[in-house]
Amino acid sequence: MCPFYEEGEKLGRLMAAWGSKRAVTGQPRYSVCTGGGPGMMEAVNKGAASVEGAYSIGMAIKLPFEHGLNKYVTPSLAFNFHYFFTRKLWMSLPCEALVVAPGGFGTCDELFELMTLIQCGKADKMPVVLLGGSYWKKVINWQAMVEAGTVSATDVDALFFCETAEEATEHIIERLEANEKAGVVGAVGELKW
Repeated sequence: MCPFYEEGEKLGRLMAAWGSKRAVTGQPRYSVCTGGGPGMMEAVNKGAASVEGAYSIGMAIKLPFEHGLNKYVTPSLAFNFHYFFTRKLWMSLPCEALVVAPGGFGTCDELFELMTLIQCGKADKMPVVLLGGSYWKKVINWQAMVEAGTVSATDVDALFFCETAEEATEHIIERLEANEKAGVVGAVGELKW
């Protein structure tokens, strides 16, 4: 998974630089937020923390195999939750784009939760990027779900599978800017309820 760590760090840096540059020009800022833990989350926070003036947000959960927030989270934006429900609520409310790197059950839980909220109209349509598309296409048979009629092809087609931080960044920026022009970005500067 080392190549994905490197891509995660690069993605954190690219998105944080873009979000911070916007803030300097008077546009709404976009910031990077992760689950605050080790591994891929640490990589993304590390990339964001390397950008001067950027925010690197972490929302951790107390787990027996994870020991607190990673050191790249901005101290004033470091949150530690006891309940998964509360953490997911506060991660999803202000979310304008979701990037999911290769992971396990917890990662899949968060991915499918947000996809379900989008599908049911409980969350705004947003870019959902599966970094490490080759991993995600191998571990989940998306087409089988469509063929079984358990999800629509439209829902699966809305997912963006990619291998690099540059691909992910380009897709996210394009979608967020289009959403801004269409007036459908709801969480910039406020929380969506």
